[in-house]
Amino acid sequence: MTYFGFNFNFYEILFLGILLFAFIFQSAHYIGILFAFGWRKRKIAKNKITFVSPLPAVSIIVCSTDEDQNLKKNIPLLLEQDYPQFEIIVVNECSEDNTEQVLLDLRSLYPQLKITFVPLRTTIKNTRQLAVMLGVKAARNDVLLFTSPCCTPQSKQWIKSMMRNFTPKTDFVLGMTLSQNKTLFWRRMFALESFLRQLKILSSANRGKVFTINNNNFACRKEIFYKNNGFAPFLNLPNGDIELLANRQMRRHNCRIENAAESIMWENSRMNFNDWQYHTKRLQRIEMNFNFLGQYRKANEGEWRILFYLSFILCLITGNMLVMATALLLFVLRSTLRLLSLNYISKNYNFGKYFPSLIFVDFVLPLIKGIILLKKKNRY
Repeated sequence: MTYFGFNFNFYEILFLGILLFAFIFQSAHYIGILFAFGWRKRKIAKNKITFVSPLPAVSIIVCSTDEDQNLKKNIPLLLEQDYPQFEIIVVNECSEDNTEQVLLDLRSLYPQLKITFVPLRTTIKNTRQLAVMLGVKAARNDVLLFTSPCCTPQSKQWIKSMMRNFTPKTDFVLGMTLSQNKTLFWRRMFALESFLRQLKILSSANRGKVFTINNNNFACRKEIFYKNNGFAPFLNLPNGDIELLANRQMRRHNCRIENAAESIMWENSRMNFNDWQYHTKRLQRIEMNFNFLGQYRKANEGEWRILFYLSFILCLITGNMLVMATALLLFVLRSTLRLLSLNYISKNYNFGKYFPSLIFVDFVLPLIKGIILLKKKNRY
């Protein structure tokens, strides 16, 4: 076949077409990230995004299982936040360590700390679902803010930066959680992968294409847990109920993101490779239960990356100089756009720069994830 004076066979056109399609999708994704974070920052500076005043009273809910050391470190940082009216509810979820004593010691120092618990010998399979509902029922405020014992706030303005988004029409506010422990190669890769997933969630929500939350740093209204029977549709699932509840009730008009540096939570993750496999399978199981729009919007960016690389390699082995040159041009453009956008956002969050790491996460990590997800045995 001849086009514009150049000869192509069927496979050259097919490979180049797939590469171009994957390039367009990836470019739109990275431009969307820049829209969500770079341009939103400008809109705030120009007062084009409004915030509420006065700030609402808020209840912070922390569910904990055998994390006495993290509680000892992070709960005081939460209790010393610069915010006019808040309480913290820690739910002791079947802990067997020194959690109970740590919480009692903290409560003697901080009167705004509430403690409740899930009994150690409970027969309920999904203890996290029960823990969340105990925290929700114990909350005296209508706005709830969720985090984990292993998360450290960036500053004393964490609550304030999240709560300023609760306009009368807002039911959900999404924040960012970054990994604090990046000393080992695998943990650095997992941290970067988590960062990319959260960028997808927040940038999609900023464009009105909401589909889930990061349950280590998000806020919602209390009534969310009582609408449409709350957790009732997810009683048969071992976990992921908060993400699925948000997936069912988030809309473009009732969700806002917060991307100020003060809103960051730093997660002290000590995840090893086995933990990462478990986490990967858990996310897959949760996403399989998303509604139709959630399934569409969560479109796995890693799969598009694999498709881009495979079609790029196939274009190179065709031997057609024009196809090869076009493929190389698209590869350079896509890599440059990806590197600039991710490092721009990473710099704003003081998360460090990524150069060689991106190559590994770009191609190798999705392949490893694919192998893990193809395994028949899916443990929880």
